[in-house]
Amino acid sequence: MAFFKQMILLCLLNLGVSLSLSGQPNQESAYSGSWYRRISLTAAAGSSSNGILKKGPGAELAIGRHLSEKIQIGVAGGLEWLGNRPYQRFAPAVVEGAWLLRTGQRWSPYVLGSLGYGFAWKDAGGAYRSVRGGSRWNVQAGITRKLGGHHQLLADFGLLEQHAEAKRDNFWWWGGQDNYVHESFRLHRWRLRLGWVF
Repeated sequence: MAFFKQMILLCLLNLGVSLSLSGQPNQESAYSGSWYRRISLTAAAGSSSNGILKKGPGAELAIGRHLSEKIQIGVAGGLEWLGNRPYQRFAPAVVEGAWLLRTGQRWSPYVLGSLGYGFAWKDAGGAYRSVRGGSRWNVQAGITRKLGGHHQLLADFGLLEQHAEAKRDNFWWWGGQDNYVHESFRLHRWRLRLGWVF
């Protein structure tokens, strides 16, 4: 329940910031320097080093600007689970850019790339003493469906790489305060995203 409350607060904050930045209602044109907002749900899946399938959901909020009819840039953030371990959940903050391959049509394909940092956190207790996020990037290709005005639905699919580090208890060593293992991870996930642009 706390997750959904945080998502609602982030949506309201995103909408307020985007409206204050735009300063005026969007005109009929979807381009010429107009702002866009996007709310998305994500699903990521991929195999870990031991071959076990890891998957998880996520939610993302974005705000950006059309630089031209075919190019847009923005920033995005949210929450994303790439597995069920403490080092596999993140609050990413990224810069993104998209190239719209065909504009002015009801269906429009595009490619998108993002680069940023995923912040990780852990619950109290447990075997992990600390977790730390790291850099992340992803590339995706998808299609939008224009609904009218600035409203669009989108679906895209691509590859995500997230770096992370963790310190966990060393179960094979007893004695002293330094009985921990330091681990580094490069998480590769296939990522599906469904969203609404307004």
